[in-house]
Amino acid sequence: SYEHNLLCLSLDLSLSTPLFTPIFHFQAHSLSVKCLDVSKRYLVSGSNDEHIRIYDLQKRKELGTLLSHQGSVTNLRFSRGKKPDSSEETVDGKGSGNKWLLSSSEDHKIIVWRVKDWENFGTLKGHTARINDLDIHPSNRVAVSVSDDHSIRLWNLMTVKKAGVLKLRKYNENGQYVRWCGENGEFFAVGLLTKVLLFKTATAKVHREISVGKQTIMHIEVETIGDKEYLCVGLSDGNVQFYPTASLYSDIEEAD
Repeated sequence: SYEHNLLCLSLDLSLSTPLFTPIFHFQAHSLSVKCLDVSKRYLVSGSNDEHIRIYDLQKRKELGTLLSHQGSVTNLRFSRGKKPDSSEETVDGKGSGNKWLLSSSEDHKIIVWRVKDWENFGTLKGHTARINDLDIHPSNRVAVSVSDDHSIRLWNLMTVKKAGVLKLRKYNENGQYVRWCGENGEFFAVGLLTKVLLFKTATAKVHREISVGKQTIMHIEVETIGDKEYLCVGLSDGNVQFYPTASLYSDIEEAD
């Protein structure tokens, strides 16, 4: 919350009226909490106080603080473990598969943290303004970020170096949100203020544009509901629009 707190609740949806039950509460930061992410074991929170707090969800206690940013922490993202039948080695012996934590900040940097010991594995530099959002490719080998510097950047997480830069020359808005789409990350969606741009990963070109009219985009997520994947766009009027991604991926002429 803006009151510096973290509150964990259980939610029972089996009742006619959903029941929330408090589980734990932390006075987490000295300023507003800006972002969260969760792996199977860990909860991390980032704040305007430039700190990243780590919590063990099994033991329900704070583990420590990561201090390397010189600006508000804008986003936190764990790499995701592969499917259970994968032979990928896990980092905590409990099947989490969360090898990396990426943090972005108003200091223009992305830091790669190694989860098994919380060491600073490397810093991704290149953006020249606040980083608004980032996401990690399903392969855990590549990340994408958007910034107020009017660019989209791709990063190689194996070498901790820049992999590519896309300039939003045709658009007068900066990227606010970014999410990989498709089971294998064949596309990624970038939310501007009033448009969503769907990029084809192989060509790094805009495959489709989605306009939301006079509304402002407040958030985007890619979610699988049932057996269908949707691009979910939250708008300033309080509504959420759902776009089946199968129709967005169809082979149409790419946007100019």
